[in-house]
Amino acid sequence: MKKFVLAVALVMMLSTLSLAAGTVQIFSTDFGEIQIDAPYTLSLNSDQSSGNSLALTKGGSMRHSFSIKIWNNTFGEDLEGFAASLIGNHQYDKTTTDDGYTMLFYAYDHSCYTFIDHITDKNAFVEIWGYPSDLDLNMDEFRSMCSSFAFAG
Repeated sequence: MKKFVLAVALVMMLSTLSLAAGTVQIFSTDFGEIQIDAPYTLSLNSDQSSGNSLALTKGGSMRHSFSIKIWNNTFGEDLEGFAASLIGNHQYDKTTTDDGYTMLFYAYDHSCYTFIDHITDKNAFVEIWGYPSDLDLNMDEFRSMCSSFAFAG
């Protein structure tokens, strides 16, 4: 009986660790495959997604609360200027993604915007937008998910 209880406790602990660690998920765009590490399965809303724009939902939810857009026309702007042209001159945190690309993170009201600089390798900027509360995430968890964005391969 003790071995059974120990085995159940070990399985529960490993399940909790895998949920906290997240799952790297891959999606296709016109730029190729992209990947993001989320704490649960993200579903693609194919009615609202095309080419370089992905509308994602948590699990089987119908509510679109997370999107990724790859901008291949940067209008000659640097990352800060490009971001400001889309959302205005708001305060942001400048950091890097897990793979070392410059990332700007804007958090205001209940939404967050992230912009990632992939000019040198893809001649593009990546915009990630979402409502962390709709995804059952706090701002830091949402920022961490955004910083895991990468082009696969």
